[in-house]
Amino acid sequence: MRESSCYLSRHAFFCLADDHYVFLDLRSDEYLCLGRTQSDEFKDLINGRRLDERSAVVRTLLEQGLLVEDEARGKRPAPPQVDTASTSLVVGADAGQVHAGRPAIGPAHVRKFFAAAAAASWSLRWQSIENTVRVVERRKRARRDAFAPADRAKMVDLFAIFQALRPYYPRPYLCLFDSLALIHFLARFGVFPQWVYGVRLEPWGAHCWVQSGDTVVNDIVDNVNDYTPIMSV
Repeated sequence: MRESSCYLSRHAFFCLADDHYVFLDLRSDEYLCLGRTQSDEFKDLINGRRLDERSAVVRTLLEQGLLVEDEARGKRPAPPQVDTASTSLVVGADAGQVHAGRPAIGPAHVRKFFAAAAAASWSLRWQSIENTVRVVERRKRARRDAFAPADRAKMVDLFAIFQALRPYYPRPYLCLFDSLALIHFLARFGVFPQWVYGVRLEPWGAHCWVQSGDTVVNDIVDNVNDYTPIMSV
């Protein structure tokens, strides 16, 4: 019986939600949830054991393209590193209320807001979600200061400006669009928080939001903590 080490595909992400492992295939923009027995078996893999490549769960994940045997085409399986949310820039359930009064909005804010919103709209219409995520990822990696803690006061002001201008962009609210537009907007001012994807099982749901440390930028704590992070950029 031949055994081999397997690696997570570069376009795959996973988390453990309610004792079930859930995978996100960014290439196909689809999710896969393992059953309890399969989840227990996969736990052996991420704990460093060498699994028989003929085991049912490994075979399934290899066939789905979520696992690969070539280390050069994969990565070590690890869930995303996201702090548990404890504070939010949003007050209550009204996304228009933030912890700071509305700051002065200048021409640069308006220009960069509409550029960011247009870029998000274009990406979601014409690019795959994988390419959209990779653009954000590459931009962040290109900045040496991108992984340093964001200036909270600056982020509060910029989020308030984003919220004040958001009604003027003609697109219904959607967590994917609004989070991506906010990520683009903040990046134009040198602020690089995390773009987090999360899932829940009962009832099934997928959601995304913007977070910096334990602070949720564009959602409320109770809402995002209903989801288990599966990917962070």
